[in-house]
Amino acid sequence: MSTTVQQPSRSTFDRLTAWILDPDGVMYGDEQERLRYYESSAIVVTLQAILVPWALAVCAWVGGRPVAPYLLAVAVLYLAPWFVGAAYVRRRRVRRLPTRISAAFVATSLLVYLPYPLLCVGLAVGFTEGTRTSFVNGLIGGLIAGTVAGVVVLVVGFLRARRAPDPAAVPDEDDL
Repeated sequence: MSTTVQQPSRSTFDRLTAWILDPDGVMYGDEQERLRYYESSAIVVTLQAILVPWALAVCAWVGGRPVAPYLLAVAVLYLAPWFVGAAYVRRRRVRRLPTRISAAFVATSLLVYLPYPLLCVGLAVGFTEGTRTSFVNGLIGGLIAGTVAGVVVLVVGFLRARRAPDPAAVPDEDDL
């Protein structure tokens, strides 16, 4: 009879995130240090989420056709880890949107998401330099319209959230 305790099998995704987070490793001294490390990581990631896409969009417009394939490769490699992070949060059933949308949330969202349509249009223009077709013009127009629609949806959501009553201010039935 074996006395070995079998560990439940973990997916490749679970093993990857455990390796990256290294909760039992020597990186952190205690829980407080880990929290500060994660907070600093969140600050770095937010700044990178703003700066890198804007730099890619500017390079796409300035560099044109010669740099378009390289910028596309960098954009794909930059975005892939974001999908892994989103899957991690989704698997752990973490709330992904704030309960109350603030002006800072809207401003940060605009700074983070606005360069992507600009990058897409810049890459489309770069890849099709010298070959103007109605398909390319329609694609560029669709990206511009989608960007405008996204901004309108974000602003309307922000305005509705500001008018909505604060759930913390409403007394609970048990408190009455």
